[in-house]
Amino acid sequence: MKSFTYFSGAHAGNKPEYLESARIVGTYLGQKGCFTKYGGSRTGLMGEFCFAYLEAQKEHSSTGKIVGILPQKYFSVNNPDKIGIEYIVTETLSERKNMLIKDVDAFLVMPGGTGTMDEIYEIIETDYLPADRDPTIKDYSIRPIFILNLLGYYDSTKAQLDHMVAEGFLIPKKVESLFFYDTIEDYIAALDRFLEC
Repeated sequence: MKSFTYFSGAHAGNKPEYLESARIVGTYLGQKGCFTKYGGSRTGLMGEFCFAYLEAQKEHSSTGKIVGILPQKYFSVNNPDKIGIEYIVTETLSERKNMLIKDVDAFLVMPGGTGTMDEIYEIIETDYLPADRDPTIKDYSIRPIFILNLLGYYDSTKAQLDHMVAEGFLIPKKVESLFFYDTIEDYIAALDRFLEC
């Protein structure tokens, strides 16, 4: 079974579709029994995702597991000990990111704030090897990043990345593993295909 890290905001956003989509994705992974890491919050899209995962896991008696990883400075805000999951507390945000990115097959991204944007770029830079400048590096793969562009949330991000490529500051290889989906239906269908591989 494939493993994932889920990234999104600790806030709910201004539209009900955001929370509903987080619930759908959490339910999906919980039913499938996928090992999943996330940011350890019990609020916003992160919390909705986690609680939906746990409910689906229990309902379907799946063998999946969800682990929350959060820095010490957010512990008293998020109280992961009250969620009922395994959690890890790190000293810094950088340590948290490293643990979230390590040893998973793919990444799930939903709407979020600057932390979520930071995590997208961290994944890209972590997986990228300078094969375009180092002839000793042969074929390699960047793990897929499935991004839910719900209600056009990431349209400007896509435009900025395209602009970076057009202006010669970003090679296409770095972003070829970013997959944007405009609807939750297309997003779940993409995850189905990935799990079947």
